[in-house]
Amino acid sequence: MIELSEYCKQKNISRRWANKLIATGKLEIIIKDKIKYVVAESGSIVSEGAIVIMKKEAEKEISRLIVQEQNRNQTGGDYSRRTEVVDEITGIVELYKTKGVILKGYSVSNITRKINGDICQVDKSANIVVRSTRKDKFEFKNKVLSNPEQLKKLVNLAFGYYSKDANKSIRKTAIKVMMFSRENENYYELATIPRSTIIRCLTKIAQQNAWSKYHDLKNNYHELESRKIYNQGAFTNMKFMEWLAIDDHVMEVSGVYKWNSVKKDWELRKVYMWSIIEIKTQMIVAYKIKADSFSANDVKEVLLQALMNIGKPINGILMDNGLAHAKECQEMLNRLKIEFDSGFAYEPTHKAPKERTYGYWKTELMSNFKNYIGGGRSEVRHSTKRLSPEQAELKFDEFINLCDKYVEGFYQTKPRLRETENGKIDISIRDWFNELYQQYEVQHLNPVDLRNAFMGNIVKKLHYNYINFRDNIYMVDDVLHPALDDRKYLMQYNPLDLQCVDIYALEDIKLSEEKVIRKGELVATLRGQKYMGDQERQDQVSKIRKNYKKAIRNMTEASVDMAIVNSVDPFCDELNRAGQLIETRKELVKATKNLIELDANKYIRLDVDNMLGKEDETEEPEEVKFELLNNDDVDELNNINFNYDELE
Repeated sequence: MIELSEYCKQKNISRRWANKLIATGKLEIIIKDKIKYVVAESGSIVSEGAIVIMKKEAEKEISRLIVQEQNRNQTGGDYSRRTEVVDEITGIVELYKTKGVILKGYSVSNITRKINGDICQVDKSANIVVRSTRKDKFEFKNKVLSNPEQLKKLVNLAFGYYSKDANKSIRKTAIKVMMFSRENENYYELATIPRSTIIRCLTKIAQQNAWSKYHDLKNNYHELESRKIYNQGAFTNMKFMEWLAIDDHVMEVSGVYKWNSVKKDWELRKVYMWSIIEIKTQMIVAYKIKADSFSANDVKEVLLQALMNIGKPINGILMDNGLAHAKECQEMLNRLKIEFDSGFAYEPTHKAPKERTYGYWKTELMSNFKNYIGGGRSEVRHSTKRLSPEQAELKFDEFINLCDKYVEGFYQTKPRLRETENGKIDISIRDWFNELYQQYEVQHLNPVDLRNAFMGNIVKKLHYNYINFRDNIYMVDDVLHPALDDRKYLMQYNPLDLQCVDIYALEDIKLSEEKVIRKGELVATLRGQKYMGDQERQDQVSKIRKNYKKAIRNMTEASVDMAIVNSVDPFCDELNRAGQLIETRKELVKATKNLIELDANKYIRLDVDNMLGKEDETEEPEEVKFELLNNDDVDELNNINFNYDELE
């Protein structure tokens, strides 16, 4: 038992030929530790070079017999010999088959036709048989095509379509000819010809009129450009904003350099992209590029950005069965009541315009980079004999800037051929989108629905009517009930719009005998102060401070009144007439209020600008300037827990 590679060296055969022997059962192998070992062989092992030589010898021998029999027939020989010649040729074919040489085209009927000279002719100079050209090769049996005028009309029309088409295809040309002839009276005769007949006819004409090399050249180019998928089928008649399409893409560059903060060095990273287009105009309404793999939250952000930019589509969103089809993305779209269609697996035509968009990216932008690698190894650019791509030159931020410039510039502004209601016109993607968008009634989504749909859930604690989140202070518009303060809440937010956040109750909260906030109910909406004007921010802080002092006064008076009721008879005429009860209440209210403000005063007098790190350019008067809070004060504030039931 030896390794397969060593076996190939000993037998002087290629690895490809060895795999053929394995597939035909002539060679038995076993796999151990991912290494192939040869255990047995049957029959003879023949190299590929020997196969070629034996095939030539066999064909030469068969040609000799055919030429000999043709000469015998011309000189009036005995036809009874023909059966013996046919049997002899058949025997040669079977003999070489046992040696691993397969000879095609030598059935009994074909051998007889070759002897008769129907499908071959004798090259007397070389004394061999060569395939003859059919006599009716460039003749057409169709009644319409047999007319020279109609044939000329077909040739002129077809060549006009063929020469103008970027992707040269006889089949597409035939379809265009049929569609045109059905709509034009002067070409009705061509409409009666079957499509298969037109294809065969145009193929012959291409060969006859020197289209062939031009045709082959363009078809080879088409193979390289086969990734380009054009709007077909249902997409042709789609209305504006009926569908959005989302898909991912691996950028056709070997990579970019991104700083690794852990390794303290630059490292080469692949670049990935998710984008959404409006299906009719191919307008990119949202995209995100990362030098790292995407998560479901990243895709959700791209979806949110698109919906915030242009609103809700009429029908829904087209996607594949990749990350966009994840459970998190489905739940978000279901919350927004947006349909989605994932199509079948490996069906790129499901969202053909989206795939065509990435074709634009590849040919118009990516191909201009030095380290462009294309879609296969044949497109890799390398300066050495090694097939490794060129070294990356750009950093990630530089690459992003170039992509942004391309989207906002060349991609949107380049005139492209588009089929509109008024026919085909050259118009840029931006102009076409803006023209249709002005006539469209936009379906905007509620910001609250967007926050709930994203499900950016995080538990935060509310302290004195504010929450600190992502270097921003979020405050309520009015002072909440004291029972709602100093509690943890479920906070939902939109990462692309942090102006407001919503807090929801994690448990049932009893405010009074009549009012209870249930679990999962919206408690309040908080606004971020970064998104307020200076005056609005100061007014909001003053309002909260004022209302908070009012709440303290109300709680103080209620506590004092309850204490007086429990300790002194309010109906004592002697105390009332002497005014002692009123004066006592005033003193108790004043003392209790001072006691509460002793601990709470510094926390309600906060300077928002300073907490956010904004420096004061001008000093305010002492009587209106708020007291500043440092980080220690904020930590102490978060640890304070007033117990209003123990104020007495």
